[in-house]
Amino acid sequence: MNHKTGEEGHIVLLLIMLMSLLMLLGGYFLDHTLKEYLIASNHEKNVQTYYIAEAGIELAFGVLSKDFYFNPGGETLEGQLEEGHFQVSLGIIEGNKRLITSTGFTEGAEENISAWVIQEEGAKRIEVRWIRPLPDH
Repeated sequence: MNHKTGEEGHIVLLLIMLMSLLMLLGGYFLDHTLKEYLIASNHEKNVQTYYIAEAGIELAFGVLSKDFYFNPGGETLEGQLEEGHFQVSLGIIEGNKRLITSTGFTEGAEENISAWVIQEEGAKRIEVRWIRPLPDH
């Protein structure tokens, strides 16, 4: 005679519960991994956009090194880089200071930075003082 003790049903129920737990854990780790990837991608794009904007500051620094009183006539200085572009405005002249504002653009991101360019009295040398601190990497 074949007697069933009912243990087979308990094992199937235990396996279903174990598989459900493993699926929940797998879903959690997948969700967490995707969010980390998106955060890292966003950070990379923001850093890239920052450096594109910084390239605009460097371009303006080069222009003002040659002619501190350069006036683009209300136009912006522009440049194209591999992953984006920048626009630079040369602002007010305040004594021996010029304000540079640069905006970097990449796909889906925009970053603004500014710096003062200061010309030392009686010298042709100029220096840049960043208004916004450099990003942490």
